[in-house]
Formats: sequence, C-alpha cells, structure tokens
Amino acid sequence: MISVESIGTQSSGPTSIKQNGCNPEQVPEKMKIGYVSDERFVALCDVVLEFENKSCGSSIEIRSRASGAVHADIPPGEYLVTFQKPGYGSKRVHLTITETSKPYQFRLLTDGLLGYA
Repeated sequence: MISVESIGTQSSGPTSIKQNGCNPEQVPEKMKIGYVSDERFVALCDVVLEFENKSCGSSIEIRSRASGAVHADIPPGEYLVTFQKPGYGSKRVHLTITETSKPYQFRLLTDGLLGYA
C-alpha cells in the first residue's frame, strides 16, 4: 500500500511518499545481483531464481523485476542459482557473491528455434 502524506500546513505544499508506513529513505536497499535477459538481451521479468547456499544448504527464492533486475538481501558466499520461466530453458549456474560484486548478466534461451533466412 502506498500513501501520499502532505508535509506542512498548506494543501499546495510538498509531499512525500510512504510505503507500508515506512519512509523510503529509511528502507535499506537490497543488493543488485544482476539482470536476466533472453538471447537477444531483452529484459525478462518474473523469472524465478533460487539461490542455494553451498556451505549450509539453505535457499531463497526471488523473482526478477520488470526491468529484468534481480535484487536480493543475501549474505556473500558461494551459491548454486537455478532459473525457471515458462517458455525458456531452465538454467543452473555457480555464482560467488561478494560485497563488491558487479551485477551479473544472466541469459535464458527460448524453447523455440532461432534461425536466420
């Protein structure tokens, strides 16, 4: 739920947006892990990603955003990442995440054949 709250006493004064009762400046930003795209580098939204921690076996499931961006609040470490989206081939990659890691470009291939005439 997003609510707009006026600041000050005048109705034409500045406004701020609050999300779920939190000020956006107070919400910690999740780390950008990377982007998911198809073979033509078109962003893929709603891709299911499962990050399985290799050292302890725990896992977390997240989805890519509309821009294809993947954001997660996970600790640095070694992960086995599994991708799944209907219409695309599943994929598994080994990924090392550090606090200084640059965003990774993940690519999924469509189930259909690609060809050139």
